[in-house]
Amino acid sequence: MQRATPRTQRVLLLVWDGMRPDYVTEALTPHLWAFATRGAWYRRAVGIFPSVTRPTTASVSTVAYPAAHGLIANRFVGPPADRTPVDTGDRMALERLRSLNAGRILPMPTLAEQLVTAGKCVTVLGSGTTGQATLLDPERVGTTIHLAFTWPESLLARLAERFGPPPPKRVPAQAANDWLTQVLIEYVLPGLAPDVVLMWLCEPDSTQHARGLGAPETLAVMQGNDARLGRVLAAVAASGVPTTVIVASDHGHSTVAGMIQEADLLRAAGFAEALDRGELLLGEQAVVIPAGSRARELQDRVGAWLAAQPWVGALVAWADGAASVPDGVLTPADLWNDRASSALAYAPAFTYSYAWNDDTNPRGAPGSAYAPFTAALADFARLQGPVIGLNRLTSTHGTLGPRDQRTLLALGGAGVRPGALNIPAGIVDLAPTILALLGLPSLPNADGRVLTEALVDGPDPSTLAIRTETIAILPSGPLRRHWVGTTTYLDSGM
Repeated sequence: MQRATPRTQRVLLLVWDGMRPDYVTEALTPHLWAFATRGAWYRRAVGIFPSVTRPTTASVSTVAYPAAHGLIANRFVGPPADRTPVDTGDRMALERLRSLNAGRILPMPTLAEQLVTAGKCVTVLGSGTTGQATLLDPERVGTTIHLAFTWPESLLARLAERFGPPPPKRVPAQAANDWLTQVLIEYVLPGLAPDVVLMWLCEPDSTQHARGLGAPETLAVMQGNDARLGRVLAAVAASGVPTTVIVASDHGHSTVAGMIQEADLLRAAGFAEALDRGELLLGEQAVVIPAGSRARELQDRVGAWLAAQPWVGALVAWADGAASVPDGVLTPADLWNDRASSALAYAPAFTYSYAWNDDTNPRGAPGSAYAPFTAALADFARLQGPVIGLNRLTSTHGTLGPRDQRTLLALGGAGVRPGALNIPAGIVDLAPTILALLGLPSLPNADGRVLTEALVDGPDPSTLAIRTETIAILPSGPLRRHWVGTTTYLDSGM
């Protein structure tokens, strides 16, 4: 493996799941604010589509967009031999993917594997789902510490003996994240001495889902994350080890404007027989149409129906030649870098983003979107056509809307040139940048790029060529794609 001159000795990637960048303020998150303003803070950072956690985690691991790494949703319909949905939040369910990927969970080399091949030590810590933590090191080449499991397996008992058993994950998950942070500071950094730490905290995502944007509990978990960041930065400074710290989020959040029952709506639209016969299968914001004599007819009818629904903000056609689908429908190539990818055995006919707008919720938080139906939240008295109202305020994510797509991304410490950066960047750039900081090459076939303009020896940011194209006019406005070199970033505007 070819090596360059390293810019740092150690890299810590700290991800705050679901953290919107507009909540990074001096009053609410003083440690993060100081870190970001003293370092390189990307003001145009974005995630991926769909703007959900496990596909994003796979993009961090592989430096690839979902069309290449195959995780097209948090939960998707399995391949023809086993149509049972694959719940990527369950680490055991991820094992099903090995039969499709030559014995691997993800079909591509990962950041963790690249690091270990180069003789580096990597440690993963996480308080999200077991599947999410697994996807940061799916082939288990490093050390993983999760609230529910560790790799190696014997490590969990040793940690429990020293730090007490991991607290149960409740909402808010302050105690669980405090435990992980203590393990990082007192065991991982001084004991394991990893070259790279990948730490993914489940907040503020968990509390935003449960309590909504702007809720007192939501603001409190952001303050909790900020206090933990302060402790980590102090420990890094005290260690004397040259360290680069990256603080990022995987997606944002939007207030739920109403919920959609796709199956009921499809039945009412005349697709009941197809659903009952298994000719239409529903995934997470997706419709699968298995091969059959009526597949082409159903593809055309379902595509035209989805395109006409007011709760669909953007429609993506995976199959070629859907004759009845209007112009403006997107393709996977539009979303994911135009790169040719192997056909997925479980590819849907259509995926879609729910519609979004920038309405403000009662707590003053802008951004709202439709979401899938959840019985516990349903207020049937507020039923309005296909949209079911909620009985309490909550938030969600997953759309192409800017409040879901815009993310936090700030770098500081060794090897970083300070300055606010009004340049497109994204979650797929994290792994190439981590590798470059350590003097290592990026992964093959990467969709992401090295954020060279944020590095001490990088080019002047003003010299970067940025090309922008409009790829669709959606009901909410234009969808644009920005190019920096060969890397693309989606932008639905503000």
